[in-house]
Amino acid sequence: MAEPEDPQPFLRFLGDSIAAHGPDLLGEAVARYRRFIHVIDPAPLLDSNRLRAALRDWQPALARWIPPAEAALRPLATRWLAHRFSLPMLKGRGELRESCDGIVHLYAASLRYAGAFAETLQRPLERALYKVAIGSAEFFYRSLHLPREVLPWFAAAR
Repeated sequence: MAEPEDPQPFLRFLGDSIAAHGPDLLGEAVARYRRFIHVIDPAPLLDSNRLRAALRDWQPALARWIPPAEAALRPLATRWLAHRFSLPMLKGRGELRESCDGIVHLYAASLRYAGAFAETLQRPLERALYKVAIGSAEFFYRSLHLPREVLPWFAAAR
């Protein structure tokens, strides 16, 4: 696989994607997703105001909780992303770029949720908690219905 000469454009896009949504919208999505959370007890996560604060001030939580967990979570994240990135290859019809951009937004939301969840619970990020973050991100993007005029150009085109 060819590595890009300069990864900075992608890293900027990833950073912008992590910051793309407001904490209230993200928090409301997790509250609606609560009925699907079985791998952990969702009550401590959702029955406090700390989650919205952690989603709002996401940079310190991301820096604190993600790096120590990277190696342990890499197999889960790699498998999940492999499934996500295989779908555009199957779908075809020239939609690869749009699909990949969407997958990056999905991954970014999972990172923001993961950092916020670990910060809210004050516990290290581990597999079960990251599964909840992945599920929350998937639910968020599958249940988010925005008017066409507010979507980015690649998603608003028919």
